[in-house]
Amino acid sequence: MSLSKQVVSRELAHKLKGLGGKQDSYFTWVGDSIWPPTAMSDYETFSTPPRDTWIGACTVAELGEMLPGECSSLKHHDFPWCVLYNNGKLITREYADSEADARARCLLCLLENGFVA
Repeated sequence: MSLSKQVVSRELAHKLKGLGGKQDSYFTWVGDSIWPPTAMSDYETFSTPPRDTWIGACTVAELGEMLPGECSSLKHHDFPWCVLYNNGKLITREYADSEADARARCLLCLLENGFVA
C-alpha cells in the first residue's frame, strides 16, 4: 500500500490545520510531497517551501487517536472506506477512497460541529 493511502490527503490536511487540528505528525506535507522526519533535515534546501507552509500528514493511526471512541471504520469489498460516528446527538457517515481520508472527513465534521476540541 502506498504511503499516500496511509496518510491524510494534502487537501484534507490543510482543512484540518485551518480548524486547529494536530500538526505534530510523523509525516509532513512539504509542497506536494510527503516527507518523513529524516527528510526534513536531510533534504531541506533554499528551494524547499518555507516551514510555515508545511502541513502535518497524519496517519490512519494518528487520526484514530484524535477521534472519539464512538467512531468506527468499515471497508466492504469494492466500496470506499466509511467512518461512522454516533453519540446519540450527532450521527455522521464519512466516505473516502482511503481510511485516512475517511477518518479525516469525520474529524473535520466533529471539529466543525464542536464535538471535539
